[in-house]
Amino acid sequence: MGKTLRTPDFLVIGAMKSGTTTLFRDLDQHPRVFFPDEKEPNSLSSDDVLTPRGLKAYLKLFRAAPTSALCGEASTMYTMSPMYNGAPGRALKVIGPDLRVIYIVRNVIGRCVSHYNHWLDTGRVSGDIDSELRRESHYVDFSRYATQIERWTSVFPTSQVMCVGFEQYSASRCAGAAKVFSFLGLEPVKLASTEVWNSRAQRRTPMRLAGWFANSAIYRKTLRRAMSGDLRRRLGASVSYRKEANSYRRPSAETVEYLHGMLKKDAGVFRETWGIKVLGSLEESISTFAS
Repeated sequence: MGKTLRTPDFLVIGAMKSGTTTLFRDLDQHPRVFFPDEKEPNSLSSDDVLTPRGLKAYLKLFRAAPTSALCGEASTMYTMSPMYNGAPGRALKVIGPDLRVIYIVRNVIGRCVSHYNHWLDTGRVSGDIDSELRRESHYVDFSRYATQIERWTSVFPTSQVMCVGFEQYSASRCAGAAKVFSFLGLEPVKLASTEVWNSRAQRRTPMRLAGWFANSAIYRKTLRRAMSGDLRRRLGASVSYRKEANSYRRPSAETVEYLHGMLKKDAGVFRETWGIKVLGSLEESISTFAS
């Protein structure tokens, strides 16, 4: 008899460059959480997932999930409107109305700057930071958290949506993870590794064989599911990283002022709705983010 087809029980929907990889790694330490091998499938960002072929490919991601585990996936394209539209509606059609949604956010100007530096590192942009942040609207669009999450709460009830402030989460990782586990209906577990993953301010290079092994396909597809939760957490803690200086470009004070003006209204709505501060005063923003 074939295995029952699974869809995600929860999604981590972004925001891009706001700690999604760190949250993903923390949730992945729970023995009752299953993530597919591909961290960001982004399948719900396209109508292809509504076709028989696309749906089959999406469901295949969760085929190896134990029956006792909650399935999840983390894709930042789901809060990249208007570049990618329609993810909430597709999620309702493909997954159903009981889906839980997690949205991790950070200071909006910090997100814009990190976004630019990430795309610079990967060769997606080459222009100077000031002209790029002013010319391309997606830096601001992806940082309008109230606008992005409203697209999800118009489809799913707010009781099934959790917003997490990365600055607060990273200050108390175990407590923050426990709140997310509780939201998912899971008992808390102690995090063995509290490495902040994917920081672009510094490049991380695996130093030990454990680092390669923990991220290898054979581990994630086969051996990980056979290990006890304690052993998996020990392996996660054994991965160490050498940190190297990385060129990190900062915008001018004038560009920070521009971003502050563009994002102030939406950030205020988000704080009023979700209780998370994502923008300081103009003076604080210039002091923190300007070159």
